[in-house]
Amino acid sequence: MSTVITYLLTGFCIAATVFTLAGDMLISFDDVTDSWIESEARSEKKTGTRIAGPIGLSVSATSTVQITLENEGEDVLGQFSDWDVIFEVQEAPGLAITYLTYTENAVPAANQWTVKGIYLDASAVPPVEETVDPGVFNPGEEMVILAKPSPPVTADTYDRAAFVTPYGVVAQVIFHVVP
Repeated sequence: MSTVITYLLTGFCIAATVFTLAGDMLISFDDVTDSWIESEARSEKKTGTRIAGPIGLSVSATSTVQITLENEGEDVLGQFSDWDVIFEVQEAPGLAITYLTYTENAVPAANQWTVKGIYLDASAVPPVEETVDPGVFNPGEEMVILAKPSPPVTADTYDRAAFVTPYGVVAQVIFHVVP
């Protein structure tokens, strides 16, 4: 009789172990599946996002640089505080690389950038302002940004600005600084 009790207790311990491991495996599988779904969603969002800057842009040698970006993708962009903006400015022996933070102030301080406006046509005089979703960068719209890198841009140089959305889409703008 004691042998039967030993077998039953051993069988119960084995079954409890198997069910515990199976439950943990299912939880792990669920976590992996959720991660995969999130990764796919980010990938889909990234493929629908495309921003572009002007080619052959010339800017004045001032402390504030104005650049127009266009949303050529299919997705709505916003959350500008989550964007990464990096400026590469030519200096005497090399490059000065600065990371700019977003500000909602109309005039950015040193190493800050802001959205001056979002327009249907930024080149028109006066610019044709957006009418749908104010403050959101919709497909087909143009966004004018003001940036104040430190050190500032200097005349007769070619500098670069990189804009990175929260989904990892990059737009690079190379511009010539004129006196």
